[in-house]
Amino acid sequence: MKTILITGASGFLGKHLLKIIGKNFNNQFELVLLSSDKIDGYHCIAHRGYTYSKNDFIINGIDKIDIVIHLGGFSPRCFEDSDRCEENFSTIQNTQHLLNNLPNIPEAIILCSTITVYGDLSKSTNELDNMLINEETKPLPCNKYGLAKYCCELLVKEWANKHSINYHILRLTSLYGENDQRNQMINIMAKEAALGKNLTLTANPTIRRNIMYVDDCALFIYRLLIDQIESGIINIVSSYNPSFEQIVDAIVDASNNSIVCKKPNDYVTVSNILFDATKRETLLGFEEHNYVDGIKQLYEWYKNNTNKIKGD
Repeated sequence: MKTILITGASGFLGKHLLKIIGKNFNNQFELVLLSSDKIDGYHCIAHRGYTYSKNDFIINGIDKIDIVIHLGGFSPRCFEDSDRCEENFSTIQNTQHLLNNLPNIPEAIILCSTITVYGDLSKSTNELDNMLINEETKPLPCNKYGLAKYCCELLVKEWANKHSINYHILRLTSLYGENDQRNQMINIMAKEAALGKNLTLTANPTIRRNIMYVDDCALFIYRLLIDQIESGIINIVSSYNPSFEQIVDAIVDASNNSIVCKKPNDYVTVSNILFDATKRETLLGFEEHNYVDGIKQLYEWYKNNTNKIKGD
């Protein structure tokens, strides 16, 4: 039985990854969580603000880790948070601390990075506008969040090559799903719709975005645990690049047309963000949710939790 160390398991993606592994692994793995708080039902090691040492693993009976899944790190709740210096710097420091304080050299490491390393994809002047981005596209981080994640990629790649182990760098697209605390457009609109409020789209309806239902992302990470795949970068991006209009129409459809979305004539100018999912499809398979199905599940979750979200 292989031992899997997961960081960031209490975060948005981490919680869904635990759910997916729990449904599928059938006692294939022993899971160890490096976390700030104990998570019931799991073997947890407190990171204490990333001040733990190798000895913390040993005294907890963990002398061998087979695979590391590093999800932990600062995640901006909104775009304005992306340039927060202290939090982004801690992401780099904590990644280095992790590599230096494992109880052994594992056979593989999986690092969850971000498509933000490709640059500020929200600006209409971006040179990537209307370009289909893939794993060969040159990283051009334009904010501290993207830069910190790219630094972590370089740290992991160098460390893995030094120790001749397998590594996977996963550049994640915009994820959405139940219990997400970030202020993303799709969360805000689905929440408003669930509360019976009409929507207003302020961006050009034809502009396209790449979004992925969080359970699909978690499923692709799980598949990395069970398949032998060559080291490298994989963009964990959706096969769908829906327009803003398609996204809001899917929310309206999920509400059974109980609300409407106003689409003004004057729009905020933003760029298309288009990704080629060919490598992910070839290596890890296909999504189980298209954006219509995923948005419907998100809407229904908000609808079933209206008492909770009214208090936000």
